[in-house]
Amino acid sequence: MADIYRNGTGNLICLDEGIDDPAAIVAALNFVHAANGCATSDWGGADTSKSHGAMADLHYKHSNDLYSAGCFSRSWVVQEVVLSKQSTMVLGNSLLPLKKVLCVARSCYYYDRRLDDANLFIVRMLASILDKGDKVAHPKSADTVSSPAAAMYHLLFAMMYQELSDPRDRIYSILGLINWPEGIPSLLVPDYGKSARDVHRDAARYQLRDPGLRLATLQQVYHYSAPAISEVDMPSWVPCWIRSRMDLRPSGSHLFDHAAHSDTAVDVRSMETKGPDVLEVSGVSVDFVAQVGEIFERTDFAEQSSVGEVLNLFHKVRRLLPADLATNAGMFELANVLLQGWPNVKAWNLEDWAHWTKEETVENISAYITYLVEHKHQPPMLESLAIGEDAAVRKASRFLKQLVWVWADNQLFQTASGRIGIGRGIMNPADALVVLYGGQVPFVLRPSGVYHQYICDAYCHGIMNGEAISQHQAEGRASQVFRLR
Repeated sequence: MADIYRNGTGNLICLDEGIDDPAAIVAALNFVHAANGCATSDWGGADTSKSHGAMADLHYKHSNDLYSAGCFSRSWVVQEVVLSKQSTMVLGNSLLPLKKVLCVARSCYYYDRRLDDANLFIVRMLASILDKGDKVAHPKSADTVSSPAAAMYHLLFAMMYQELSDPRDRIYSILGLINWPEGIPSLLVPDYGKSARDVHRDAARYQLRDPGLRLATLQQVYHYSAPAISEVDMPSWVPCWIRSRMDLRPSGSHLFDHAAHSDTAVDVRSMETKGPDVLEVSGVSVDFVAQVGEIFERTDFAEQSSVGEVLNLFHKVRRLLPADLATNAGMFELANVLLQGWPNVKAWNLEDWAHWTKEETVENISAYITYLVEHKHQPPMLESLAIGEDAAVRKASRFLKQLVWVWADNQLFQTASGRIGIGRGIMNPADALVVLYGGQVPFVLRPSGVYHQYICDAYCHGIMNGEAISQHQAEGRASQVFRLR
């Protein structure tokens, strides 16, 4: 199919199905496009803050109706759009250039946020591909993906909301979007005689062999209640791309900017003699989990929820550090742990995609704690704040937004030697904390006879920048091999 679209002169995409008022949607697109001053080559779009009022809201509603159309949700439509030399959308009696449609969506996403995230995730992904003039690119970056494995990784994330009738097409539908200098690897050649389970397992095996990915594929694995996903019985180290993508952990993890691997290279091997479900990875054993705490859900951070557990978490982290909250250094250290090291790496302000300075980090956590103590409930969500809201409230809400991102379905843990960290809610005492060669973060593995089951990635304070590897090497200890199954 990829060759058909690639060799065609153009592509017409009919959008009428499921759309009740095509004329209203065309008018809405023209309104938003004009209001935003869209530049189709600019990832960021334009400032739409002046586009308010009842009429503007109605136009944005109609725009959202467009992006809810079935066309945007189908997996294979991405090839139609991306590979064709020219794509035009047909809506009623109007012809809409694809870039105009995507430009409007992109601008709305980054500024007004009045469109549904699930729908806009799809068009944002398509816009990034079209804008960069390559098969796939890193979001908000001019650098194209460096290898087929990396392109595959990014596409699997970018197409997380796409619908498909056959779970094998989660992998097969993106192969035509990737540049394969030496052809599609035999491990990935489409074969509908293979089970969906094996197709996804082989895709994970292929990605994990790529040193440039830094074992990021493992960080896409999300277990809810057991290391093996029961309904498809995946090996514990395979991301369950078969599962509804709405249930998956957001990729592009906030842990990706760490360097727990120091200068080590990825060392991953398939154990063909043991079967393709077994994966050998090299690294060092750091510690064992001794205690785990409360698992935090998103509802624990709801505006009117009790703040007792949250404050207890803060106090426990402070005692274990310890951190002197009477000093800026102590407050920054507390924030650094609670946000999984973001302030020391790149603490994103999720409101405007800017970085927090050290001073801003201290101001935001201080405002958050003060708000909890004074009001006995969570501050308002950042998106709900009115223009001109009190600065202290805005700072508290900023910290809350990052806190929710880090702690949803996470828990505090302490290791046998006294280290503290944050890991997924599935962690148990006696799980092993290891640093795998080439891995950006520590990983939690569960011993199971001669094998280990993969549990999750983790933040562990004090070993996020190669300290565990350096200590291991200084003591002259040999690396270890972990067999994942």
